[in-house]
Amino acid sequence: MIATRFQWSDDDSLSRRHRTMEILRENNLLQAFLPYLLISSSVQILEGIAVMHWIVPIDHRYYLVAHCVFYLTISIRVLFDLLIPILAHPVIKTDAKKTMRSLAKRFDPDRTAITEVAPVHSTTRRLSIVKSTNGQRLSFSPEEEKEMYFAGYDQVWGGPP
Repeated sequence: MIATRFQWSDDDSLSRRHRTMEILRENNLLQAFLPYLLISSSVQILEGIAVMHWIVPIDHRYYLVAHCVFYLTISIRVLFDLLIPILAHPVIKTDAKKTMRSLAKRFDPDRTAITEVAPVHSTTRRLSIVKSTNGQRLSFSPEEEKEMYFAGYDQVWGGPP
């Protein structure tokens, strides 16, 4: 049996099939990446020509603004240069999905709550009890604050005579 470029015969080796699959993946990547590369390069070349030949001769004060916009488009292009292979290659795409899921689990706000909220028995206002990382209370009712204030004075001055 004669094999065409992407068909296998029974006598083909496993390594040859593997190489063929890698070629197909790279072909899909290039089909997505090359048109983008052509369009983005053309846009940047035209933008550079516009800056140097149309914007600067008209008014040189816009030179820095035009260059900032030019460098901004370069940075956006670099981001897309990195994003397209991630989206086009299946192995990289699945690894990127796993990484994003693990990051989402790590920064889940429900898991990272470090404060306890409980009502404080007070007649003037309601507070929540906030605890530090070692378990000490950090918020107090006004009465407790007053007691702590005078207890600190008693420690410093040795109490009333």
